[in-house]
Amino acid sequence: MFVPGSPAGIAFYVEFPAEPSRGLPRTERFHGSIFVGEEVTGRFVPAKAQYIGQLELLAALTPYTSLGGKLKGRRVVHWIDNTSAIAVLCKGYSAAPDSARILQACAVLRLDLDCPIWFQW
Repeated sequence: MFVPGSPAGIAFYVEFPAEPSRGLPRTERFHGSIFVGEEVTGRFVPAKAQYIGQLELLAALTPYTSLGGKLKGRRVVHWIDNTSAIAVLCKGYSAAPDSARILQACAVLRLDLDCPIWFQW
């Protein structure tokens, strides 16, 4: 659980199956992780007991900011282990202002990358 004042970790794993017709002769795998410190969590709505929803959304955004060029024009199946994050991403709305900002960034990236996404739990 996230404790204010301590870093939280987020991570992603992406696999691109081999597609010889697109110039990808073998499967490629990428992963990344980072600790999210106070410089980020301090921008969330203050005085909440936890920020797990915001951190899960931030983690969902990370592959698109990290591997955008490789995702452009591709169909994506995106697995997330948090049902609240999936619900927000699928319906495109969150009443929490900080979650709504992250969600807007996700929507802009999805449009820019032209990659339809299927979210799965």
